[in-house]
Amino acid sequence: HSSQDVTTIQLAPSADYFVIDNLSVGGFVSFDYSKSGAGDGTRIGIGPRVGYNIKLSDMLSIWPKAGFAYAYSSATVSQQVSDGATLERNSGGSAIAMNLFVPIMVHPAEHFFGGFGPFLDVDLSGDDRVTMFGAKLTLGGWID
Repeated sequence: HSSQDVTTIQLAPSADYFVIDNLSVGGFVSFDYSKSGAGDGTRIGIGPRVGYNIKLSDMLSIWPKAGFAYAYSSATVSQQVSDGATLERNSGGSAIAMNLFVPIMVHPAEHFFGGFGPFLDVDLSGDDRVTMFGAKLTLGGWID
């Protein structure tokens, strides 16, 4: 058993704009950095999306959103070899994914909303495709 410190920084701001009643367009940018032992990795992503808010009542709605994401990842691993030299290996690659998110939204005040619901992210490129699913929280508001 060994213990290693892991440092992770993740930033992923996003925005959506309703171009007409209930129809939104938006997107995100993301930056992830992680360091563990002698290795580190960076991932940069960007993606557009479209959504449609379906009103269920004055306080509830469903806001399904679908989009695509492009990401570039790079990693570096350093290893000490027997003669005292350091061997460094670099790798990198890009991927395209499809994103779906279907939160149930609560509108407790006129200019504020929050939602929670399932998401699905599916890799569309590469040999090592990854599918992720789970649940996410979203919060937002607007100013007139």
